[in-house]
Amino acid sequence: MNAGETATFKVVATSKELTYQWYYQKSGESIWNQVSVNGTAATYSLTTVARHNGYTYRCQVTNSADSVYSSTVTLTVAAGVKITAQPQSVTVAKAGDTARTTVTATGDGLTYQWYVKDPGSSTFSKSSNTTKSYSVALTEAKSGRQVYCVVGDKYGNTVKSSTATLTIE
Repeated sequence: MNAGETATFKVVATSKELTYQWYYQKSGESIWNQVSVNGTAATYSLTTVARHNGYTYRCQVTNSADSVYSSTVTLTVAAGVKITAQPQSVTVAKAGDTARTTVTATGDGLTYQWYVKDPGSSTFSKSSNTTKSYSVALTEAKSGRQVYCVVGDKYGNTVKSSTATLTIE
């Protein structure tokens, strides 16, 4: 399942006056955590995010005489967005030439936001560029500009690219 989709777990039990409590266990951990929101019904649903990958779920079903745990189920959540090719540093021959770098990513409904830092600046600022490629006609003042991209998907997952440097030879 992809991040952002709804996972639904259901337990079926027959008896009178049943109560339910869902629990989850994080991947690689041994502690069971009680689901505190909407975790007291026969059905439990959640909107998945990448960190849920590998979580295991089970339900404790109780009546007046007994309490049992359901079978466990492990949730697999595909990473929402993944960079498959990082932006590369570019050197152009002379001032006025266009330097272009590109980020390639996989995911659903991708968005791109580039950030820039010019020589002499101590911080990155948001660029107006929201495409997968960043281009600029370099001037001497912009030679050495650093750029990176934050790629997002329609589920709110984001990943930051590596930083590329744009220079004049």
